Amino acid sequence: MATSVRTFPTGSVLFHENDRSREMYVIQKGRVRIYKSEKGQKVDICELGKGSIVGEMSLLDGRARSATVEALEDIEVATVTSEDFEKKVREVPEWFFGIIKILCSRLREADKRYKSSLDSETAAHVATLIHMLLNKSDAASGTEANSLELKFAKMEIIDILSLSIDKVNSVFKDMERVGIMTVSQNRLCVPNRKKLLVFADSKREVDSAAWVRYDGKWTPEKQEAVECLYALSQDGKPDKEGFCAIPLEPAPKGWERLNDQKAFLSELEPKEVIRLEKRLKEKSEEYDITKLSVHRIRLAVLLSFVLFQPKPENS
Repeated sequence: MATSVRTFPTGSVLFHENDRSREMYVIQKGRVRIYKSEKGQKVDICELGKGSIVGEMSLLDGRARSATVEALEDIEVATVTSEDFEKKVREVPEWFFGIIKILCSRLREADKRYKSSLDSETAAHVATLIHMLLNKSDAASGTEANSLELKFAKMEIIDILSLSIDKVNSVFKDMERVGIMTVSQNRLCVPNRKKLLVFADSKREVDSAAWVRYDGKWTPEKQEAVECLYALSQDGKPDKEGFCAIPLEPAPKGWERLNDQKAFLSELEPKEVIRLEKRLKEKSEEYDITKLSVHRIRLAVLLSFVLFQPKPENS
């Protein structure tokens, strides 16, 4: 396949994210940085050196670039154009090229999931930091005010988490939309700190949201049961899988209400939200729960579907 050799000086960009160019580059000399732009910030993906290939997905499927590639030092690359590539792939069986396109599609889907995970992780960090700032304010004032000076909160978040002001404003908007916080008279107000913690935890395992979702009918009693389990999980130490054991002797706070929801708890087991060990009562189809382990993060995800219903945009 015909290729041409090109050089790029340090700091130059081979292509930008969302460009429609289709060249593929094989690095012959030097190193490049691959990054994505997120609300004005550069998020590094990786660095590549001699022998590595960049730009192959756009060459194969014709879609926009998924990231930016920048030279970290003077580099030399072999360039493969879309015209040269298409001439060569005419010799490749159509079914084989179809497999390549499927693989490209899967890589792009994984890239979307990565971006979603990154957004959720940022929201979790912001919510956790707001909770810490509220606690610090309480300790200083001796009262629980549930509010912070807006400019102070933003500057602390930008400084500690190294976020852009645009990113902070975006996260604040999302938190306002689901009722976690309000902004009024230059103050950030959090009416319910427990919900703030649930929000933070629910954003830490975004991939579990689809299969943790409860498809049955929610009732106040079921919501109360999940809130009780979540509260019990706060003092537990999670194992390697994220589950923490809840001591049942003496009976924990709210245990009677949980016992009344045994059927509902059993529905949560297949979702890997809780784990139960049961013992049948003598001469009865009823059972006692002898061991209980809960996954705090997944409980938060489950609660998020009930607690954080987005408000209409025009409200």
